[in-house]
Amino acid sequence: MKIAELELLAVLSKLPDDAALSTEEAAVLLRVSPSTLSKMRMPGHPVQGPVFIQGGSKGASGSNQRVTYLVGDI
Repeated sequence: MKIAELELLAVLSKLPDDAALSTEEAAVLLRVSPSTLSKMRMPGHPVQGPVFIQGGSKGASGSNQRVTYLVGDI
């Protein structure tokens, strides 16, 4: 793990349970790659990841939607 990731991990671990994290931030907290976390969101993946919130601008669908994770769900 890189020093910057360790520093980010220290900050993220102090956030309240209702704080929203990006895929990249959640991946650091879970110590997996963002790509792995994205794959874990796919239906039928053998290992399901944490609960996530998906949303975006009106009319957005698929990869255009922003994904966030709540610290309490991780």
